[in-house]
This record gives sequence, C-alpha cells and structure tokens, in this order.
Amino acid sequence: MASSSTIPAEMDEDTDKQPVRRRNSRDLPSNLTMTRRIVLVGKTGAGKSSSGNTILGRKIFIEAKSSKSVTQECCKETAEVAGIQVVIVDTPGLFDRKRPDRELETEIGQCINLTSPGPHAIVLVMDVGPFTPEEENTVKKIRALFGDEAEKYTMILFTHGDELDPGGIEQYISESSDEFKKFMEQFGGRYHVFDNNKMDDRDQVLKFMEKMDDMVEKNDRGFYTNEMYKEVEKRICKNEEELMNKYKVELQRLVDEEKNLPPEYQEKSKKIRKEIEALRESLQEKEERLKELKYLEQNKIPWIVEHQLYYEMKLRAVRQEAENIQHNTDMSSEVCSKVQGLHLTE
Repeated sequence: MASSSTIPAEMDEDTDKQPVRRRNSRDLPSNLTMTRRIVLVGKTGAGKSSSGNTILGRKIFIEAKSSKSVTQECCKETAEVAGIQVVIVDTPGLFDRKRPDRELETEIGQCINLTSPGPHAIVLVMDVGPFTPEEENTVKKIRALFGDEAEKYTMILFTHGDELDPGGIEQYISESSDEFKKFMEQFGGRYHVFDNNKMDDRDQVLKFMEKMDDMVEKNDRGFYTNEMYKEVEKRICKNEEELMNKYKVELQRLVDEEKNLPPEYQEKSKKIRKEIEALRESLQEKEERLKELKYLEQNKIPWIVEHQLYYEMKLRAVRQEAENIQHNTDMSSEVCSKVQGLHLTE
C-alpha cells in the first residue's frame, strides 16, 4: 500500500481550509464551518458507538449492551460540535476475527467509502481493562486497513472512565505494563478518556476535540490519504456526477411536463409546491394535504410537484448515495487478507 501523504488545507474541501486550532466564530468566514472526519475503530464491545453518541451529543448510534457486536455495518452521522462539522463513521467489528471474509471485505470497502477522501482522525476505542494480545496487534491492523503511517493520524480513546481509580487515566497509564506504554508510543502518546454515561458532560468532548485539532495541525492541517483513498474518491466523484446528471434529466422532464399544463393549472402547481415545501417538516401533514388535493380536475399536478420535490431531494443527497455504492476491488480483498492474516497470529 502506498505511503500516506497529508493534504494541505488549500487542496482539501472548502470546509477544511480553516485553521484547526481555533473555533472562535470571529476567526471564521460566516459561510464556512470546519469539517472533521473521524473513524472509530476497535474491538467489539469497546464502546465505539457509545463514544460516537457522546461526541455528537445525541443517541444516534446503536449501543452494545454486551461484548456482542450490535453494529453490523459501517454507518455515518454528522453533527455540529463546538462550531465544527463533525462526521463520524462508526465501524462494526473490523477487528473481529469471527467475521467471514466476504462480510469483512464489504465492510472495509464501505468504511473507506464513508471516510473518503480520507479521515482527519482514526480513533482507536479501548476500554480501561487489561491490555490484551489482541489489542497489542492493533497497530498492524490499522496499517492493514488504512495503509502505512496511518498511526500518525490515530489517537486512543479510553472508555469506562467511571471505572478508573481516583488517580484517573494518568494513574492507569503510569501503572500499566511496559508493553502497553510502548504500544501507546506508536500512536504518539495521544489519548483521551470518556465516561459515556455522562453525555451531558461536554467538557470531556471539548477536550477531545482540542486534542484532535492538535494532531491535525501536526499533520500539516490535512487528512490521511493514500492511493487506495485516491482511487475510491475518484469512483465516488464519478458516481456522484452520473447520479447528478440522471436526476437533473428527470427533473427537467418534470419541469417541461409542468410547462405543458394550461396556464391556470400552472398557477395551481406553483401554489401546491409552496404549500408542500412549507409542510416538508411534517410527513403526516404533507400526506394529508396531498389527499385533499385529489379533488383537482387534473390530479397530475400534485403528482408532478411531488416528483419534482423528490428529485430535488435526491440531488441534495447525491454525495451520500454515491458513497453507498459498493465497489468490488482487488484492494479491498488485499486488505481483508491482511487483516484475517493478523487474526491468525494472535
């Protein structure tokens, strides 16, 4: 796999161009918000989903109640945290040695799709329990999944902070084994701790964001990428363009069809559009309003309007749809083989 290369801010998307150290709104243009893409990795039951919920400040990822994995596929959620647009990709057991090759290969491809063009932070989620041989092999797994030098973009996030002794995480680390300390050094000694039972404790989230920003700045204010990510991003952009053209054609067809209506019905169509847009937040009200419009002589009007709104919505979400298109690539198979090979050595 090719070695990593950071992307200068001017080459990243517009929302990545701003300085990473300061979140003061006075320092940012009014029309821009910084974006940070975070991928959560770690063994099953470590608390990835709970940590994602804590960062975003709402229960949106399904949390495991035991060591059994609840999340079965990668999922992506976005929210604004401290003035930053945070994109979190929660992964299933990518490190789970029991995952069949076909499932693992699919999940690896989806994880790369959802974090394209590359993550700003790879967050390794670990609980504060004993350090296991499986976790000791984590560096190799992260390299196998994301590529060489990915650990430069990785920080450790400890969970179950409520179970720590009064000395806190510092005491836990100081009393840990030499093997564990060497393990942490491979990630630059970057770590943070969460008590996921206290989602309302936003101070722990703000400190996490500051540590992540420090790491991003040390990486030339860029995100992690490699040849695999570059290839995936090209495919996503191609899919995005194809979908965009498809929906624009369909939308134009509906616009042309609406233009062929008699003038009086064109006016009714505009009125219906405004009313439906006003009710967009309430699906139930929208459905009821559409039923009321059935009395119109040409009930094709609400049909046209509804389909126009549908394709406008599709255009707005075209990037997300493009990301969800699966690609069977030799690289995904190669990564899968490497990860499964590491399982055998544990």
